[in-house]
Amino acid sequence: MLQISQGLDTFYYGSKDDLQAFSKKEIVNVVVRQALARRDNNGGISTIIIRFRNGSELILSSVMLAVPALLEKLHEPPVVYENVWFYAI
Repeated sequence: MLQISQGLDTFYYGSKDDLQAFSKKEIVNVVVRQALARRDNNGGISTIIIRFRNGSELILSSVMLAVPALLEKLHEPPVVYENVWFYAI
């Protein structure tokens, strides 16, 4: 479960019974991994890795929230786009 609002500096991610708080101010960058292929069989699904100052990472799928919408809610952090041949986390 992801609870995020553009107007708040804290967002929450985890299971319904164990939501963890994350600070948007602690984000170093966001990596968006997209699969490369002649035929895009993944339907445009990307892996999103949010990296924090303490070295931790939060890995999400664009199935949860579209990449542009997520980046807007995170206050436009620095973004690195990676294209990979094989879709893996």
